[in-house]
Amino acid sequence: MSSSYDVVVVGAGHNGLVSAAYLARAGLRVLVLERLATVGGAATSSTAFDGQEARISRYASLTSLMPQQILDDLGVDVRLAGRPMASYTPIQRGGKASGVVVERPEGRATRNSFIALSDSGREYDVWCTFYSEVTALARAVSPTLLAPLPPEREIAAQLDPATWRELTTVPLGELIERRFSDDTIRGIVASDALGGTFASLRDPSLIQNRAFLYAMMGTGPGEARIPVGGMGALSDGLAASAAGAGAEIRTSAGVSAIRSGEDSAEVTWDDAAGTHTVLTRFVLANVAPWVLHILMGEPDDPETKPQGSMLQINMLLDRLPRLKSGMDPAVAFAGTMLISPEMSTLEAAHAQAAAGQVPETIPSAVVCHTLTDR
Repeated sequence: MSSSYDVVVVGAGHNGLVSAAYLARAGLRVLVLERLATVGGAATSSTAFDGQEARISRYASLTSLMPQQILDDLGVDVRLAGRPMASYTPIQRGGKASGVVVERPEGRATRNSFIALSDSGREYDVWCTFYSEVTALARAVSPTLLAPLPPEREIAAQLDPATWRELTTVPLGELIERRFSDDTIRGIVASDALGGTFASLRDPSLIQNRAFLYAMMGTGPGEARIPVGGMGALSDGLAASAAGAGAEIRTSAGVSAIRSGEDSAEVTWDDAAGTHTVLTRFVLANVAPWVLHILMGEPDDPETKPQGSMLQINMLLDRLPRLKSGMDPAVAFAGTMLISPEMSTLEAAHAQAAAGQVPETIPSAVVCHTLTDR
């Protein structure tokens, strides 16, 4: 091991591994330090059920925002499989069980389910118009993920002025209420903005608008790709690319301090062999900001540690559940099944959770990745 490096990457999550691979390919000496025994951070897989070979993606499970260019640049050997359905929402009205189907792309089954729900084609027509506008925004913004950020006016010039103004200045909840009249349809749209985000749809910060835009970027509205073999296959591929280019990756190496100077920094970590310190020109922190503050010797500030309200439960089933609506389970579970996603329910659940209460009705999303990756 060298005593000095050009770059030390703290944390071997997927962002850290991508950075290490690019920097090593550029000829820099790179050291990656990971506290856990495996790389990947939130993008890992595991055999969680005793006696079963089934592998699950423990945290993140989709790669919608992973640009194909990065995989191509780094020669990552992983295959991404697209899900055939966007979503299915089981509903019960007037004592009758049915459901809202959203294909990708939308087709006859989507239109028919919208008409059955609202007795007209209006909501479907509004849906198509709305998502065409959102898609235009996503296509304009997506290229900026891999390029210097352009001035706002350059992005706005590619879009209808009304579309730009609404999606970047009006809280998404207000926009959805203006466009759609059915509470369930409103909630299906809103669900795209709330995955991994603890916010009201009317939040003035517009965090929900940004999350919605992320959901629409990458591979396109409603499409989600799964690494064949689970998220761990993607992280392993990124790690192999970085190591193949010369980066050193050390796991079970918990960084305890980062001391920065004017032209360099010292990074100290502990592993089974003891305590080590190296000198580096740059440090890339692939850790949460509140963790970085501690490593830099700053006081621990509990207020900066983020809190959320998401709970994930992994289950291994012998068969798919049957549905009261009679919908083929292989179709209903092929995308994301949304449970109680009505916009009014989403807002009530957020208000109750923000007050420290367990919501009376808990909106849920159910996925079965086995239907895409056996």
